[in-house]
Amino acid sequence: MRLAAVSTVLLLLFVAVPTARAEDPPDPVQADVQAWFDAKTSDARAAVAMRLAFRGVTPKAVHAVLPKIQRYAHPDTDQGAAGKVVEWTRTTGKDRTHTIYARVPESYDAAKPTPVLIWLHGGVRRDSDGGGAFGANALGERADAHGFIVLSPSAYAGVAWWTPEGVGLVRGALDDAKARWHVDANRVYVSGFSDGGSGCYHLLAHDPDPYAAFLPMMGHPAFTRMLGGPTYASNVQSRPVFAVNGGKDQLYPSATLKPLIDGLEQAGCDITWKDLPEAGHSLNHVTEVWNELWAFAQAHPRDAASAELRFACWDPKRNGRLDWIEVLRVDPKATGDTKLEAKELALPRRVVLGVRLDMAFQGPGLRIASVEPDSAAEAAGVLEGDVLVKVGDTALGAPAEAVAALRKALTLTDGGGERTLSVTVEREGKTVALEIAARVPDGAAGTRPAALGYDVPVGVVVAKRTSRTRIDLRTRHVGALRLHLSRALVDLEQPIEIYVNGKRRFRGVVKPDVAYALGEIRRSGSATPHYEAPLVLRP
Repeated sequence: MRLAAVSTVLLLLFVAVPTARAEDPPDPVQADVQAWFDAKTSDARAAVAMRLAFRGVTPKAVHAVLPKIQRYAHPDTDQGAAGKVVEWTRTTGKDRTHTIYARVPESYDAAKPTPVLIWLHGGVRRDSDGGGAFGANALGERADAHGFIVLSPSAYAGVAWWTPEGVGLVRGALDDAKARWHVDANRVYVSGFSDGGSGCYHLLAHDPDPYAAFLPMMGHPAFTRMLGGPTYASNVQSRPVFAVNGGKDQLYPSATLKPLIDGLEQAGCDITWKDLPEAGHSLNHVTEVWNELWAFAQAHPRDAASAELRFACWDPKRNGRLDWIEVLRVDPKATGDTKLEAKELALPRRVVLGVRLDMAFQGPGLRIASVEPDSAAEAAGVLEGDVLVKVGDTALGAPAEAVAALRKALTLTDGGGERTLSVTVEREGKTVALEIAARVPDGAAGTRPAALGYDVPVGVVVAKRTSRTRIDLRTRHVGALRLHLSRALVDLEQPIEIYVNGKRRFRGVVKPDVAYALGEIRRSGSATPHYEAPLVLRP
């Protein structure tokens, strides 16, 4: 009896031990994918990717183990920083140092993807860094309440949001955040006030790919165009917009912006415009629309597998990609579809006086803060401190209405490029009548100033998935492009056809590539959509 009992126990141990050991070894795919993310160099990542490919591991298998991969800081470390403001520095291409601020919500959990709200501060033309601190601190309570990370980079004169360097600063700050925290890459929203609002419109037109929606406040939709840079109609279709402007805004009153908002809608932009009739140029009014703004953001996650895209690219290194279309080379000699041209947003043609207004002046009229050298205003005898009280027969009252009246007087409706304005100013208690011979500046005539980085050719792509096995492309001035294919877009198990400018340029099965899939996850910070196979074409 005793021997039989001992034998039974030994048999149970013998059976149980192998079962336990069989569960101990880690999943080899998970181990290799973890090693890929832990690798410090591109050579080390390439070696791991080669090992995965040699073993026949598919992108689908990689995506399956991603939830088990440790890729982000633990919540109780400084990088987790739940409930804190974290700051770090970044150097842009001109060796300028910028401070990046981030406010991480108290509810942050490294196991869960977290939305990000990028805040672009106003007053970007200041000479010193530091404007980003405001966004991280002011939006902290909202970040905790709604569970998003506030990311607030600091820009300053020379690296404004509407310069390529400024665009790169925002993109770089987002890349840093993705490396530190578990960012929901399909819920990254961009908002900002004044210059920051104008910066939102610029990113929409110049680098929309990483973002889900834009939420500009008291900004100007065509600021880049006014500086002589491009704003292409095709790109403003890429992401939805929720915009806020004020009827009593001394800088950008709603009445003067309404034609530009209409122009965005006509260009196909999905824009919701909130006009606050009593609002001035102040962030205090943001609280009036905050809940509506955030609800809009939450309702618009990024759809990076849209069946139809329109994209204009002038520099593949800076704005070469939109979702699954990537322009590799812009070539003016590659004519392609001659009917396809990059159409720019319409901009009212205005003559320029050459003055800067004192935005703190309460009126009536508009006080001149400074007069530009060699300008039409200087030639006419306008002086700093003059108060503009009349334009033509129109008396100027409160600042918001006065700005609207002045801009209306400066707008050209005919084909000319000049206008003589009869104005009246008050100067040291006296009334002075002046004649100003103003003209449209050269930058508004379609030139591309090198200082803004847009003096380059433009490539255009229109892409449409017509079925699960066919994609039609129209291109203009594009020498080479890459398609990023996912199962959400096409059937990767079947041969697919790619037509470019009416001609079939590819037919076959595009093989999934595990190294490419890992690179896409690293680039975007997200596993969705599941990009699995690249395809390079030369139109």
